[in-house]
Amino acid sequence: MKKNIKLVLGLLASILCVGAIGGLGYGMYELSNPKEEVKEKHHVSINYYKDDVIDLNLGSSFEVDDGYLLNLSDYKINIEGYKYYKKDITSWNINIKEDLIVNFYYLKEDENNNDDEAKFFDINVDVYLSNEGIDGSYNHDQIYTINDVLDYELSITNAFNLLKEKYTKFNDYNLNFSSSYMDGLNFGVYLYNGKPLEDEEDNKNFDLSVLLYVDYKNDDDGYLGGQSYVVKNVSSSVTLQYVLSSVWASDQTIPRDVLIDYDLSSIQGTHCDLYIYEKADEIEEPENPDEDLSQYNHFYQILCHACGLEMKWSDYLNCAECSNIQCGGDGFYKKVEFWENPETLEIVKQNVLVEKGDYLDLTKSDFDN
Repeated sequence: MKKNIKLVLGLLASILCVGAIGGLGYGMYELSNPKEEVKEKHHVSINYYKDDVIDLNLGSSFEVDDGYLLNLSDYKINIEGYKYYKKDITSWNINIKEDLIVNFYYLKEDENNNDDEAKFFDINVDVYLSNEGIDGSYNHDQIYTINDVLDYELSITNAFNLLKEKYTKFNDYNLNFSSSYMDGLNFGVYLYNGKPLEDEEDNKNFDLSVLLYVDYKNDDDGYLGGQSYVVKNVSSSVTLQYVLSSVWASDQTIPRDVLIDYDLSSIQGTHCDLYIYEKADEIEEPENPDEDLSQYNHFYQILCHACGLEMKWSDYLNCAECSNIQCGGDGFYKKVEFWENPETLEIVKQNVLVEKGDYLDLTKSDFDN
């Protein structure tokens, strides 16, 4: 019996010894082969704007580890015919803790060297104050005039920041962006005293609904429009210049050489009315269009609303489709109308948007023009 007990104890001791050796070996393996720590990744997008029009061929997009020190000077490039203007982030070195979008802006060297004065505006800011938090009652303070504000700085947030620079009495107030507005060069800024609500702090970005109104040269009908767009993921510092650039990027039928009518355009909360007009001398109009247009070739193009390229008719599918096979489309088309000089083939009149509709509304006859 004792012999059996000794045998059992011996076996147990052997098992414990082997286990200890195995555990020690595994521990040594873990020390010599530490697990690689999986770092959080953040997405970085670098965009380049030339005269406020984004150049999709120059941008870059990449991922970096959490805490990565990004040197933006590495991404300030030289663009032939353009000079560096500004970027929308003040610092050149950024410790990346979240997804980041950086926009660089460039201007044509020959057109913008001597006309900086034309970019300045004086703005009137109506200030409304509340000492009862963001949802409290607001009382009108007074109208403040801020001088020499650049066009690319015309935003509700910047008007508030400029007020704080000039008047220390506003330092303890927060901006109620959803109630504030920009109506032409007149601003209504609503400020409240107290801690911001959590949703005000967390939901800093939003989708901006845009109604576009356009006026083309020598168009006696004035502004045409009401065409809708959505600018995704904007911040409370959104400017009219940024809105126009975003609309340009999404709609290839809109002329690039247009100006913003600052007297009529507005932003309030998540809604923007954007008025633009064509620069003079862009297209030479006939002296008497009603009589002279009969002398020119008339045609129109049907363009894909999603990518701006020409659409075509598919006999196989028996419907219209985008000529770009890589474009998924959004189900809509735009029709653009032209008058062409038959001798020089120059476009003498262009109606940028004739109509917009659903792919399924098009027939084969629409492509026989």
